[in-house]
Amino acid sequence: MSEIPWRWRRVLCSSYFKLHVRWLRSVTRITYLCKLIGIPSLAAFLKLELFRAYFLLAVYFIFY
Repeated sequence: MSEIPWRWRRVLCSSYFKLHVRWLRSVTRITYLCKLIGIPSLAAFLKLELFRAYFLLAVYFIFY
């Protein structure tokens, strides 16, 4: 039986973006609990991070 030739290939999986959100604290200091209602909160959206997954795929070729 002859040996099957194997080749390794690097495969890139489909990538996706993950959006990171950070809530910032209010700038003003709150001393009364009743003043807490209606104070706007700020959200900071950080840059989109691109995730890629690489893996090695063993591919064999059969020649007829």
